[in-house]
Parts: sequence; C-alpha cells; structure tokens
Amino acid sequence: MNFGEKLYRLRVERGIYQKQLAAYLHVSVGTISNYENGIHSPDLKTLSKLASYFRVSADYLLDRTDYVAPHRRPEHGIGGPIHCRRYHEYHSGTVTPKPPGPGEISDHAVRLRREYPASP
Repeated sequence: MNFGEKLYRLRVERGIYQKQLAAYLHVSVGTISNYENGIHSPDLKTLSKLASYFRVSADYLLDRTDYVAPHRRPEHGIGGPIHCRRYHEYHSGTVTPKPPGPGEISDHAVRLRREYPASP
C-alpha cells in the first residue's frame, strides 16, 4: 500500500474530512487530494505533522513497516475510532458528560475542540 492509500485509509477510518485535515496542515483540499491520489508527496515537515496527527509512525505512512506504532494502541488515540465515536456522541447530544470543575479543561481538550469542530 502506498503513502496516498494509507493516508486515505487513515483519514476515512477516523471520519476526518479532507477539509479538516487541510486546515490542520495549512494546505488546500486539493493538496490533500493530490497526496491521496499519489500525484504529490508531502515534504518532511508535513509528513511529520501527518504522523503526529494520526498517531502513527512516519515509517508506517511511508510503508516501511506494517506496524502503526508498536508502543501505542491507535484505536484509543486522538483521531482513533474510539475517540471519534465518543467525540461525535458528545456533540450529537447522545452522551451528557459530567461538567468539568474549575481548571479541569486542559490545553489538550482545547486543542481537540479546535481540531474537531462540531458538525453542522
């Protein structure tokens, strides 16, 4: 499987739109499409950002290994299927979480809200 196919699969499995990924990387939707279709390849900085975003190794994206990230369980990471399901449950109103106490919202939570805006 080549880089573009892996990128497409990761994005679709996690329910991420090209527009969301493009905004995170500060590139156009066309650039994401070109990556996924094998027309262009990302530079090293963008590759690193993609690996971090999807919580996989750059080697996995470049098809140098089949291991996503041996020391992590991707289904629990940011953008993983469990995280995405919980995020969508929260924003669809099917789950009512306990309101956070003072000072409980971390920078991480703020970043998640920016990366995964509520769907219309």
